[in-house]
Amino acid sequence: MHILKTDVLIVGAGGAGLRAAIEAARGGAAVLVVQKASGNATQMAGGLQAVAFGHADPRDNPEQHYADTMAAGCWLNNPKLVKVLVEEAPRRLLELEEMGVEFYKQDGKFQQLLAGGHTYRRNCIYKGSNTRQLMQVLKVKAAEAGAEFLKNTVVARIVLYGGHVAGALAVDALSGELRLLSCRSLILATGGGGGLYARRTTPPGIMGDGYALAYAAGAELIDMEFVQFMPTVLVYPPRLNGKPVNETIRGEGAYLLNSTGERFMARWDPRKMEVATRDVVARAIFSEIQAGRGTPHGGAYLDARHIPEAVLQKSLTHYHSLLKYGCNPAQNLLEVAPAAHFFCGGVRIDADGATSIPGLFAAGEVAGGVHGANRLGGNALSETQVFGARAGSAAARWARESGGEGNNKAGDETLREAGRQFLNDYTFRGSCFLDREGKGITQLQSLKNRLRRTVEASAGILRSEEGLRQGLAEIEACRGALADLRSGISRRALANAVELDHMLTTAEILLRAALQRRESRGAHFRQDYPELDDDRWRKNIVFAANLK
Repeated sequence: MHILKTDVLIVGAGGAGLRAAIEAARGGAAVLVVQKASGNATQMAGGLQAVAFGHADPRDNPEQHYADTMAAGCWLNNPKLVKVLVEEAPRRLLELEEMGVEFYKQDGKFQQLLAGGHTYRRNCIYKGSNTRQLMQVLKVKAAEAGAEFLKNTVVARIVLYGGHVAGALAVDALSGELRLLSCRSLILATGGGGGLYARRTTPPGIMGDGYALAYAAGAELIDMEFVQFMPTVLVYPPRLNGKPVNETIRGEGAYLLNSTGERFMARWDPRKMEVATRDVVARAIFSEIQAGRGTPHGGAYLDARHIPEAVLQKSLTHYHSLLKYGCNPAQNLLEVAPAAHFFCGGVRIDADGATSIPGLFAAGEVAGGVHGANRLGGNALSETQVFGARAGSAAARWARESGGEGNNKAGDETLREAGRQFLNDYTFRGSCFLDREGKGITQLQSLKNRLRRTVEASAGILRSEEGLRQGLAEIEACRGALADLRSGISRRALANAVELDHMLTTAEILLRAALQRRESRGAHFRQDYPELDDDRWRKNIVFAANLK
């Protein structure tokens, strides 16, 4: 078994992973970035980054940004992490500008938009109102710093030696070949778990890998019950179904209407109306649809016809695509509905992205503690840059000073033994995607879709004990089906089997956390416990494999 060695291994090549790669390489570490082929959530973001410069409103400052973030998270956020986020966000955005990322500015000041839950106009706008240029710049800078990339690869397990990170097992997604990756420190930057849901805003490959990897290694997971649904995701025209409409267009005055023409947010938050936090708006839209007051394509109407065209172009994501497919936002009502968007919890970290496992770090959506029970719009991109940079620097420092347990003979043998044990869990027949004897990708994809329907139904916007218990029973059935598939699987289907295994682990933790929290708070709403209960539940739920 050939071993590929590096100092810092980064799993994920989104905004957090690339920012971490830049800092780790600048810190003198050899860096290897492992990525799938299915994209990342950063490249699909709406191009808004929350930074309290106070350019649009001089009353804004990091202290108010802190207060807004804590309030949105229903005070379950880790205050230290939030303080780091709001204080370092300005510097990290200016660093992006120095790298070549362009933002909309006027008279030397950043133009800023209002998003739900923010007191002031705080969201800086990427040129073109999307993050494609951000990703292009970060990729170039990471490569220039010396980071190397391993593509089409799914990480299956984190391997420890002496309680420290020694490396990881990975599978080539095309050939099924097992790869042994030795490292001194490892950064999880895998994104969230949107791929656990049938209707989502993220790429299908973002399916909770990092949570499952961290849990299996013994790291702590926090706030896993809080899954944020983007309230306004296009359901029409068909070519744009699933594309998110950024909430800043509501900050510019767009209305939400049901099929009767009622501006229904007045019944949900008469003060903030359409700029209420995402959890409130998502429940409101979902309830209107459930009550039979939805649009012909199963959503609510978003009315932006009264907003000037110049404002629409800057603040409405997918504006030009809407025009292309025959829907002019200046003339037509948009049809939108909620979709799974962001996991607010994740791997528990400190201010440098360090987890409870020595040598293991996490950054971006996979990390937990920053957002608590709900996330403010624009905070995700700031999080990737603030904590991606911190995790990269800390991982390089760990590799240099502590040395970890990787890159030595004992660690290498541990890695090889882990590889042998992993392969022993499978019986391989044939090398094609499907053959007469072996199981293949089609069966695994069917199981993935079955699991997505289960999670959607049981852990969606509205939850109940009955639904969650039914979901857990279905997860167990899917796990049994996967066990059957492991016997006689096609080698080229191995990566898909690994992904499904990760999905099952993450889904079970999500549902068990949601079942345990017997209240409604932020992005978690229990129909059988509809009230917030600060006396009993103003606390975090933590999962770890070694906790009893």
